[in-house]
Amino acid sequence: MRGDLVASWIFEDSLVRALSDGGLQSSLTGADRNRRLLPSSNVSASCDSMITCAGKSRSLEIMCDYTGHWERTGKIDLRDDKFQKLARENALFLGICTKSRKYVLLDFTTPPAATFIPQHIPYGSKPVQSIEVDPKAMKKFLMPPLIADLKRMLQTAS
Repeated sequence: MRGDLVASWIFEDSLVRALSDGGLQSSLTGADRNRRLLPSSNVSASCDSMITCAGKSRSLEIMCDYTGHWERTGKIDLRDDKFQKLARENALFLGICTKSRKYVLLDFTTPPAATFIPQHIPYGSKPVQSIEVDPKAMKKFLMPPLIADLKRMLQTAS
């Protein structure tokens, strides 16, 4: 578990830097932004980062799938409290499949269709929202198209 967490921090830090280099103001904002292991009581559903372009800002949640699960199943599982927080904040969700080097970008201004699972064993029997994702709709993970997609989503935000 700690290995996945540290790997995600390294990935998030690199991604935030690359987004900034690509013209988006980007900063870490999550509870773990200082990169210290937190007691479970301090873990929150807050988004990982904030992106800004042309005066418009959005929260950005970054999640990685290291196993190819999302493409195999066509589902992304999010803890229910995370899903609800993303919806309340009209946040963006960036899901990156490191195995296939593809990404999916979801705009929670209109939350994606999801199936509520009251007790999901892989998440410690906590409630989960299972989002259906078409693996064919996932895009090749390259920074220029990702940055263009994020800028477009920022510009169309109300």
